[in-house]
Amino acid sequence: MSPNFGGEKGSCWLKSKSDPRWNWEGRDWVGGGFMPEACRKKIEELEVLYGKQPKDLKWGYYKG
Repeated sequence: MSPNFGGEKGSCWLKSKSDPRWNWEGRDWVGGGFMPEACRKKIEELEVLYGKQPKDLKWGYYKG
């Protein structure tokens, strides 16, 4: 997301209780209920390293 879509810079994360290797935090444009691009890219990187993502993988963000 970019500022053109009404988002703002914020923190974003991935979390898994079953496989903590997938836990990650970063910053990106966030808002609108969409997965931040940084989360999507990180999932792609982690899938190369660890295979299929855990079923309990969650993502989220907060503005600011």
